[in-house]
Amino acid sequence: MQSSIVTVASTTKLGCRNCARWTEFEQPPCRDGHGPDCPEWYCTECGAATLVGWSMDRRELHRRAGGSRNRAVA
Repeated sequence: MQSSIVTVASTTKLGCRNCARWTEFEQPPCRDGHGPDCPEWYCTECGAATLVGWSMDRRELHRRAGGSRNRAVA
């Protein structure tokens, strides 16, 4: 008897901007090591991707964009 590995993805209902309605979103395997806390989800209907429960403050965005550390960020 052959055995096979089946990966079961997490799913949830979210509002999809492309579909303009509530649809089922699936969480793909995380390549960044977040595990079940991975913020990446995609719509199973249209494939649109979204980040859930993740944010970055303006200082971090500015730093990642290569901005000066001495410059104030509004």
